[in-house]
Amino acid sequence: MTVYLYEFLIGFGVSYLFSLPPGMISLNVLQTTMQKGILNAFWLSLAAVIVEAIQAFIGVKFSAWINENESIKLFLQAFVIPVFLGFSIINLVTGIRTMRKKKQDEIKPSKTIGSFWKGLIVSALNPVAIPFWVVWATGISQKNLLILDLDHILIFVLGTTLGTLACLMTYAVLSAFIAKRIHAVKVWMNIIIGVLFLILAIIQTISILIKTLT
Repeated sequence: MTVYLYEFLIGFGVSYLFSLPPGMISLNVLQTTMQKGILNAFWLSLAAVIVEAIQAFIGVKFSAWINENESIKLFLQAFVIPVFLGFSIINLVTGIRTMRKKKQDEIKPSKTIGSFWKGLIVSALNPVAIPFWVVWATGISQKNLLILDLDHILIFVLGTTLGTLACLMTYAVLSAFIAKRIHAVKVWMNIIIGVLFLILAIIQTISILIKTLT
């Protein structure tokens, strides 16, 4: 029982801490909260962690095999670049159109179910997740902190799922708090998110170039 608890807490802690830096999912949670409210952000977060739970399971379960295939890891890392660029363009275009509107209430809020599907799509298009859990599963299993049996993996993945959900809702609560006090932030949110996605794409490109050239 103690082993299961340790594995759960490790999964929760790693997932929460490494979800804190702005990423594709957390930025969308922040944006959704600002523009549509915390309930929509919750549905987006829930959908995202459902997909991420599957990604974490695959990463942990097949960590040894994926580590032996460097081309697969490189492909997953490269695939994220056009995804980031796509989200950047969409948000920048949306932001420019939003700024041209005279009244913010002209922007029609999306339905809750739209946020759920957006969460599924955004999380599914995040290929960084599987390599991330491959690296962590390899490291902590080598230190005997995770047993790579099915029951232990499931407990670990449960911890990662709840850790990510907790972090995303932290983003939602904080951004809702900010939105109540800084109304103008909502107008600029698409521009900010678009620029951040562009920066992430550039960083990812540089990272891959360094790996391939060294």
